[in-house]
Order: sequence, then structure tokens, then C-alpha cells
Amino acid sequence: MITGESSYANLKKLQAHIVSKIKDRSLRVLSVDEHQTATYFRGVYDKIDEPRKYPWQDEFPNESRFIDLLENYFERMSVSDDATLEDDYVNEVMTSKDTPRFIVLRHSFGDFKCFCCGANIYLAIRHDSIVFMGLDKCDTSHMYYTIDVDFPTGEVVYDDMPAGLHKLEEKGIISKGNGNVNYLSGTHKASTEMAKSNILFMFVGNTCPGLHFRKSDSAITIGDGGKGFTNLGTFCTDLWWVTMLDKEVYLKLLKKGRIKVKESAYKVVKVKPGRYRFTACYGMGDKPDDYNYTEYVRAEYLGPIDTVS
Repeated sequence: MITGESSYANLKKLQAHIVSKIKDRSLRVLSVDEHQTATYFRGVYDKIDEPRKYPWQDEFPNESRFIDLLENYFERMSVSDDATLEDDYVNEVMTSKDTPRFIVLRHSFGDFKCFCCGANIYLAIRHDSIVFMGLDKCDTSHMYYTIDVDFPTGEVVYDDMPAGLHKLEEKGIISKGNGNVNYLSGTHKASTEMAKSNILFMFVGNTCPGLHFRKSDSAITIGDGGKGFTNLGTFCTDLWWVTMLDKEVYLKLLKKGRIKVKESAYKVVKVKPGRYRFTACYGMGDKPDDYNYTEYVRAEYLGPIDTVS
């Protein structure tokens, strides 16, 4: 945490300096890595002049959003080991276009982390430029990954978390692993662990997406349907996840856990029996309102279970 009246005052000066650069559109947001949080910040700033879509919004919503993001970042700052907030140093950074020096700030409580990989993100400031950067390269494999799931009967139980699955997890029969689901790396791990029990389990946020099936190629989408798709139902996402598993698999797991569930307590849809490859399509950075939930999930039909490897 910033300590001392002078340091705190200089931090506020830096904040006001950057906000003024945002407002007169002279700020440069530089790229030094591909961390998805940095990509998100740049994406918001690149669209800063887009006008509002709704009367209740500010005139330039992305300007307000970007300033809010920075002010939230500045609220709990500390100075990194290689920078100070001494008067001369701060004045040079704010006034000299030719200074080679950056002031590097980091979050002082819990750190500020990349939504994708969980790495610490630092903010560097130099006159009319800011850089959001991570010390390690971002692992973007968590944004787009595939999960194979078998539906042997084609009768599929679906919901955010079908009845009885929490108890199965408590009994250790199924597991989401121990990843931190605040980051895509953790949600990816949870999906991978649940797939070991032949369960599709993906994080979608509080989006209540539709479940769609296309008969011509047996494709499935969770989210937008698209041409040729039929809506089979809607996920309630109070828990921010979607879950799908074959009814046969579901009943066997319940039996193994000695858990009784009424048939009226779960929802079932019919798809073509076989193996499906689900792809998570995380949209973070593509749209200013996308954070670390998947924009949609799609699945291709791989074929009958006994014919695919």
C-alpha cells in the first residue's frame, strides 16, 4: 500500500494525469505481451470513441469504462521495487516526453491478475503512455479448448448442475479439481476433471444460454443457435455453469453414490447417440463486456462411440 502523504499525493497526480490524457485522446496504450487482461484494456480503449447505444449510458461508454478500470486499479496500488514516487521522478514522468523511465505499479492486495492465466499484471506509466504487462507469457490455451463426451443413449440430462451432482462431488465420486475458477486456467481444469466422469461441464457466466441441435449434422450449440438449429431448451445458470451428461451415465453415478433423485427433478433432451467434441469459445477481449465466461459452446458429432478413438 502507498504510504506517506507525499507518495499518496503523487499517486493521485499520476492518476489525474492519465485521466486527462484519456479525455483528450492523447494516451497511448502500448502492447508488450498477449495477456488477455491487457488485450481487454486495449480493446476498450480502441473503441473509446464509440457513441452510446442506450439513453441511460454516458456519451462515450468505453471512455467511462476505461477510466473506471484505471481508477479501480489506482485505488490499491503500491510501488514496485524499481520505482519510487518521489517528487522529481513523478514530475519528470508526467512532463517529459523524452524520459526513458517508467513508473511501474502493482496491486498491493491480492495482486491484479490476468483473467486467462492468473499471472500478476503490472501497470507501467510514462508521460503519455501506459503498459499493462505480465512477467510471464500468457497461456492462451485456456481460451479455446475441446472436451470429448459420450452420449451412449442420446438421452441427455442438462442443467447448470443437475440434481444429485453436488452430493456426488461431496462423496468424491466426481471432481472439479482444485483450480481457481476465477481464471480461465481454473475453469479449464474443472472442465477437464469433470470430463473424466464423462460429464460436460463449462463455465458460461450468468447467461442462461439456449441448448440447440442441428439434425443435418448432429451439431450442438450452447448460446446462439444459428441457421438450421432447433432449440431444445434453456440452461438455468444460477451457478454460472452448464452441465450435460447421458442419462445412463447420470443414473449409474447416482446409484454408485446411493443418491435418490426423482425423475421430475432433472431435465432430459434427445440427441443422436455417439461421441461429441465440445469446444469452449471464450470471448474475453473480443467485446468490452466479455470477461472470463465463454461466449458460447459448440460441439461437433464425431460418430458412434465404438467407431471413434
